[in-house]
Formats: sequence, structure tokens, C-alpha cells
Amino acid sequence: MSASKRRRLLAALGVLAIAVPAAGLAGCGDDTPDSAEDAFDQAQEDIDQAAEDAQEQAEELQQDIEEQADEVQSEIEDQVDEATEDGTSTTEDETSTTNDSGGVYAP
Repeated sequence: MSASKRRRLLAALGVLAIAVPAAGLAGCGDDTPDSAEDAFDQAQEDIDQAAEDAQEQAEELQQDIEEQADEVQSEIEDQVDEATEDGTSTTEDETSTTNDSGGVYAP
């Protein structure tokens, strides 16, 4: 997970932490009913937008994690294949070596 994506996710969570109490306080005070309702609606929109942003960032992070996991898996498979090929070629070299005495029997 990259540092910039972590910062964006934390920023979105910070906005949510501020927006939720703000939505609750939107109706407090000497506001007229219309302006209180407008403030509440705006706070709700801010919360919804922050939640959407956080969800998008979470999905991006999940995709990045999956891509990194795929890369690691591929590297591991390549290393296993390489190790297997090295082990196979060594075995083949050892088994193909013959001890030829030239057909002469020497007691």
C-alpha cells in the first residue's frame, strides 16, 4: 500500500469523523427551520461524499494489494520453476555420465 493512498484514506476517514458530529449539530442554534434543514442536508451530502471517497480508496487499495499479491505469487512460481529446472538438469547430467572402460576386461 503506497503512502499517498494511505494518506488519502486517512484524510477521508478524518472528514467522516468531522462530518458525522457536524450533521448532528446542524440543527442546533437560532437558525430558521429552512437554514437548519439546509445545513443538515449539506452535512448529509458531505458525509455521503466522504463515504463514497473512502469506499473508492478502499477499493483501489484492495486492487493494489491483489496486484502485488499476484506479482509475488508469480515471482515465487518463477523461482520454484528455476530451482526445479536447476535440480533436474543436475540430475540429468549425473545420470548421463557413463564409465566407459573401452570394452576391455581387466581382472
